[in-house]
Amino acid sequence: MKEALGIKPDMPAAVLLLGHAEFLSGARDQAMIDYDKALVADRELAGDIRLQENLREAIKWAVSRDKAAVLLAAYGGTAGTDFLKGLANSALTDGEVRRSARQALVDTNNEAHVDWLTSLTADFNELTKCKQRREVIEQMAKTGNTGFLPLLEDYRPVKVKKGAFGKSKLTNACIGDAVEAAILVLTGGRVDAGAPKP
Repeated sequence: MKEALGIKPDMPAAVLLLGHAEFLSGARDQAMIDYDKALVADRELAGDIRLQENLREAIKWAVSRDKAAVLLAAYGGTAGTDFLKGLANSALTDGEVRRSARQALVDTNNEAHVDWLTSLTADFNELTKCKQRREVIEQMAKTGNTGFLPLLEDYRPVKVKKGAFGKSKLTNACIGDAVEAAILVLTGGRVDAGAPKP
C-alpha cells in the first residue's frame, strides 16, 4: 500500500494517515507499526485526535494491545497516562488489558502511576494456575509493599485431614514455598513474621 501511494519514511504525516487507513481496515498490528514510525519521526503528530482514539481502541485487541499501550504511555500525554493508569489499577479490567497497561507504564518510566497492591491482587485473584500465581507472588515480593501480607498469610500452606482416618493434605501446596519466600522478603527476613498455619 505504501508503494502504491508513494509514501516514504520521510513523510511522517502520510505514514500516520496510512496507519489510520490500516486501523480502519482491521490491520491493527500494521497500524501500530506505522504509528510508531510516524511518531518517532515527528513527535508533534501525537496530538492527532484520531491517533489517540485509535490507540485507546487498539488496546482491546491482543494483536495490537501491547504496542498501543506503549505508544499511548509514550505519546499520549497526561490523558494517555491517566487512561492506562485506570486500566492498570482496576480489578474490573480484563486481566490481559490490565497487565499490558501496567507493563506499558513501567516500560515508559511511569511506574509511579501503578497501584501495585490493587493491580497484582487483581491478577492473583483472577489467575488460578499455580505457575501464574507463583509469578504474581514473586512480583508482590519485589514491590516491597507490606500491604500484600494479609493476602499472603491467607494462602500459607495448611494441613487438612480428610475424614476421621484420612491422610493429611497440604492446601496451597503448589504455591506454598513462593508464599513463604514472599512473606520473608516483605517482613525483612524476620523469622517471627508468622508461622505456617497448623
